[in-house]
Amino acid sequence: MIIVSDANIIVYFWKVDLLEKLHTSVVITIPEQIFSELTQNRIKASYPDLSALINEHRYNPTIENAIQVIQIEHEVDETLAMHEHIKENSGLDDGEIDGIMLSVLSGNLFVTNDTDAIEFFNEVLEHDSAGCAQTFEEFLNHILDEGYIDEGDVDTLLEVKKSRN
Repeated sequence: MIIVSDANIIVYFWKVDLLEKLHTSVVITIPEQIFSELTQNRIKASYPDLSALINEHRYNPTIENAIQVIQIEHEVDETLAMHEHIKENSGLDDGEIDGIMLSVLSGNLFVTNDTDAIEFFNEVLEHDSAGCAQTFEEFLNHILDEGYIDEGDVDTLLEVKKSRN
């Protein structure tokens, strides 16, 4: 399974020491913008070890099944037009916009906590891709069913999410 992850999802798994379990079971991809969110400013200040790990995943080729950072070429007419369309019509920030774009371009699932991003992607955005957005809870149920995590992990992750909101 390959997913496109939003920054909050990675933070939740990191906070409960399950990020390694996730990225060894699921291929995690993130666009450059989400990489920046994870390695700069608020997240870097709050979770410096997570920021260092994300940098290591990007720049250390020896990490097995590393979190992959994908650069979206905004200079290409098609992707630039898609980015501008989403930006003008969704009210989303650049991380969610690029997460949606990467999901559309790759045909993979975008996992996010942002209900506006999920609604825009699944109900408003017209595209011919297998990509779609899924809530954190739906994703947890999916990876629970696959045996990647257990019920205790789900409960712990939901508590972390709840404490953050």
